Amino acid sequence: MNCQDSRLSEIVRVAFYLATQSNIPIPRNTICEGVTIASPFTGNPVLSLALSPSSDNEAQLQNAPSLKVTAARQAAGNLFTHDLQMSLNLIPSAFRAAHNSLVGKDFDILYTHADGSQTLSYGLPNASILDIEDKLDNNPTMTLKVKLLSLSNVIPITAP
Repeated sequence: MNCQDSRLSEIVRVAFYLATQSNIPIPRNTICEGVTIASPFTGNPVLSLALSPSSDNEAQLQNAPSLKVTAARQAAGNLFTHDLQMSLNLIPSAFRAAHNSLVGKDFDILYTHADGSQTLSYGLPNASILDIEDKLDNNPTMTLKVKLLSLSNVIPITAP
């Protein structure tokens, strides 16, 4: 099986962290099965989106995100493509600024599930892309489209 769709109804929060905020001791060019670390990132996420925002620093998702992870065999092993799409109402300029701070930078994505567990899309260097698609009509919306390449599938994060 070369494609896996995540159980999207279980994802309640999506947070984007710059690669420079990572505390993960495993190099990006290494296959990860799971990470045991109390706090995988330093500081606050650059961009945070949630089904039920808990602060003014989070934008509200219209519905559960769409995440598709596809594996392709390469000379060095499997290369996983993480395709993430999220719809939300048009967001304030502060979130556009957060988006702009991610453009051209390496970032990782931390998913929080309804049961409190967390998983991670851990990107390879120079392999993270984030785009915005605006729909301006009677019900204006925004779609965030993310593509991230990794040597690993979505990685479970467990506390020590």
